[in-house]
Amino acid sequence: MRKAIFVSLFILATIFLLSGMVSAQSSDSCPVQWVSDSYGGIPYGAVVCGNEADGTPLYLARAYYNGGLHPGKVRPEFGSANIGYGDDEVKVNPYEVYCGGGTWVAASGGAVPAGAVVCGYDTNGEPLYAARAYYAGGLQIGKVRPEFGGADITYGGYEYTVNSYEVLCCAWDYPVYPSRRTLQIG
Repeated sequence: MRKAIFVSLFILATIFLLSGMVSAQSSDSCPVQWVSDSYGGIPYGAVVCGNEADGTPLYLARAYYNGGLHPGKVRPEFGSANIGYGDDEVKVNPYEVYCGGGTWVAASGGAVPAGAVVCGYDTNGEPLYAARAYYAGGLQIGKVRPEFGGADITYGGYEYTVNSYEVLCCAWDYPVYPSRRTLQIG
């Protein structure tokens, strides 16, 4: 009897601990999964969403900063998630890495396409969406909301607004839980 109780408590404790490590949201059309990490860690199933000019992969990340949850980018060499805030590129630990599916849809001028994945919120509570744009020879990852007038991406310590970009949107063409270490989308 004691052994059964101990096993039950162990299972419940394990589920409780793991639930804090994986954040999932699901709308009617798009299951989304974020996995906690820090100090440049890239979890199993992370999705390659961009690249540096030399081809180094960039992963979509999000991190809490100054009252908001901001989409940004991560790669092991950064040692953090890099997000844009107040015209600067800010390094934040811990962070969450995107491990969901989707497709990238072209947009410009602050537009957010139908089906865009909500990836965070600004300090004023407005939703933020993941965006990516070509900058400095690479495909940089950042965030967008209509009031920005474009996508805000970071590079070299600064935040830049880019007029033409792509936004992460729901699509069933891609697996939600990739079977390989990384899955490139786009």
